[in-house]
Amino acid sequence: MELSGSFPLGEYIPSLAWIDTIRGAGDKVEEVSNKIDSFLEKAVQEHVEDHADKERSDFVDILVSIQRDKTMGFEFGNSEIKNLILDVFLGGTATTFTLLEWTMTELMRHPECMKKLKDDIYSASTTTAKLYVSEEEVANMKYLKAVIKEVLRLHPPVPIILRGLCEDVKLKGYDIAEGTLFEGQDFMNIPFGSGRRRCPGIRFGLTMAEVTLANLVKRFDWRTKVKPLGDDKPDLAEATGVDVCRKFPLVVFPSCALFSM
Repeated sequence: MELSGSFPLGEYIPSLAWIDTIRGAGDKVEEVSNKIDSFLEKAVQEHVEDHADKERSDFVDILVSIQRDKTMGFEFGNSEIKNLILDVFLGGTATTFTLLEWTMTELMRHPECMKKLKDDIYSASTTTAKLYVSEEEVANMKYLKAVIKEVLRLHPPVPIILRGLCEDVKLKGYDIAEGTLFEGQDFMNIPFGSGRRRCPGIRFGLTMAEVTLANLVKRFDWRTKVKPLGDDKPDLAEATGVDVCRKFPLVVFPSCALFSM
């Protein structure tokens, strides 16, 4: 993600591409690319070898099944499978992690909101001593969903997705002018975009973030390290890159909360 958000000088000013060479930018990209490809190749091969013995299928198993189906009418090799896995991995991990880190940051800065969220989770999670909060229980946590929406408003993990036309086009007999935006009507989670072309992973991403946050807050009490001046609130400094994450990692300390109720 750091390399994706870096500034390749040679891409904008070709005559200065030699600076990228001195910085070793190309070597870094190739090194990371090879590591990712090796990891994905191993994952695909493991699923290919164990595919027949599995009772349940995961995402990669489904892709392997499509690859083996010769009636599909198109080629579907390992490269296509690896590209799809990479899309899901990059699109569904860094952004979700960034959202969770910003959420915990804001909760640590506003302890009254943390307490209200904890009360909301305990009221919806029927069994206090139950280890995990389920996806079904999260569906009833209204304040949890409000917290996630507010953090998405304050700290969108990626630039807001507003897709528009760069030139005049004719579509099914209709003239659509340059600059027209596909805005849609649903703006509750605007970082995912809106309209018919919004991010297809919106439900997966939100559910994963909500379930993770609910379990973190229910199972643990959290505190930050007290600074010399007594300010124990995390900073809000942002880093530059593809995703807008914290400039410095959030450092918090958990203690078990399940048996202190």
